[in-house]
Amino acid sequence: MKQLQNRYHQYRDSAGRWHGTRLPVPLNAFGRSRLVFDRHDNAHVVMPRGRILTASRASGWTDWTPRFDARELGAFGEVLVDSVRITTYGTFSVMYQQRSSGTTPSPIRVADFRIAPRQQG
Repeated sequence: MKQLQNRYHQYRDSAGRWHGTRLPVPLNAFGRSRLVFDRHDNAHVVMPRGRILTASRASGWTDWTPRFDARELGAFGEVLVDSVRITTYGTFSVMYQQRSSGTTPSPIRVADFRIAPRQQG
């Protein structure tokens, strides 16, 4: 499969300067990614098909790391993310649709994720 374009995380700091970091994983799918922040201001990107990457606030959101591959979900397309739940409970829910075959309807699923803090080395 031809690799599709990478995503970038861009933000403007309090002084008005823009910063950007390329995410280390090619998109390889169509659709929008979802960005959510936990209660510690760490960033979590949920890409189409359910792949999850995280970056810490301490790094200035530059240490993007794949945290969940999502192949076993069998998801396709865009996902929806409960962005409120992560700040309240430290867990976020991802709603996705599984692939279908032929004219058979495909199920909608919800997966809950709790991303453990990374070990500082």
